[in-house]
Amino acid sequence: MISLVATKIIALLVMFFITIFFAMMPLYVRHLLQGHLKGARAQLALSGCLCFGGGVLLATVFLHLLPEARMLTNRAMEQNFLPYTKYPVTELVVCSGFFLIYIAEEIVHSFSDHNKSSTSPRDAKESINGSSDKELEPLKCSQNNVERDTSDHTQIPTSLKVDDIEGNHVTHSNHHSHSIPHSDNGLPVVKALIFVVAISFHSVMEGLALGLVNSHRSVWFLLGALLAHKIFIAFCMAMELLEVGLKLCGFLCCMIIFSLSSPLGGLLGTVIVSFTSHETPAGAISNALLQGISAGTILYVTFLEVLERERSKPEGGSLRIIAIIMGFILMAVLQIYDDEAIINPAPVNDFSTATPLTDGD
Repeated sequence: MISLVATKIIALLVMFFITIFFAMMPLYVRHLLQGHLKGARAQLALSGCLCFGGGVLLATVFLHLLPEARMLTNRAMEQNFLPYTKYPVTELVVCSGFFLIYIAEEIVHSFSDHNKSSTSPRDAKESINGSSDKELEPLKCSQNNVERDTSDHTQIPTSLKVDDIEGNHVTHSNHHSHSIPHSDNGLPVVKALIFVVAISFHSVMEGLALGLVNSHRSVWFLLGALLAHKIFIAFCMAMELLEVGLKLCGFLCCMIIFSLSSPLGGLLGTVIVSFTSHETPAGAISNALLQGISAGTILYVTFLEVLERERSKPEGGSLRIIAIIMGFILMAVLQIYDDEAIINPAPVNDFSTATPLTDGD
């Protein structure tokens, strides 16, 4: 019979390959939808998939991450690592994570707007004047979509033409619209990285729980429970990253990082059980804080990115509502099995409870 360490390694490899498979599936799903459904129907189907993912993330935040962060905070208080208080510390930390990604987005927007304004009108005019008549003709046609008297053409401000040619739309920087898949600034990439890091940290903690168990049966039981919701999160997160226009190379890197997060946590837990047998206040406190911050960042993405963007689309309101509810119900049902399995990711360096599951024989 193989050793417990070997069993854990096999389980972690299985987790990685299954997760990466479901993370790559949206590439095929989007291609399939766009190939078989044309125009508005394809966009409606994609919107439904993204709203389903929004429901999954919504349930993940309120039914999984938030209770878990609160449990870790209470545990730190019980162990006298934090002073006991009735103040909602966990909720405060979650809101801090929310504002963290909000501030990061505004910083990226400000840098992007500054770079756009640094391009002088003179340079823009020279680039237009240096073009041939054949190159200018399509631009004139594309900007005169609004019917007006020919005598009014001279009253069109030149600065508006330059802005239209440079930005294709004037309102993007003011309204922070992300409905256009491909953006010239680095905002989608930054938000994608923050999102992936936040949810990957949570996956590391879940993998850590797997590494801390002390029986073969517990390893496989916990693996199944973790994969039950991890594969849906991987699929929905991948759909969202593709929707914001993340390039293929960046998408692959994000998915590999996410898929490796739980195996990395499991490996860390295995090493911890093998070489240490004590706990530290810093480990328990940092775990509670980081879990709360990760919940806040995912909360921001769920409401101000996924759901807000999809609700702004004119058609398919009923389908989107149904998709969101179905995604939420799915994760709510899976959470029941998580609770029955007593899946409570152990705090970092909390090795006195390194055996959350046992065989019972």
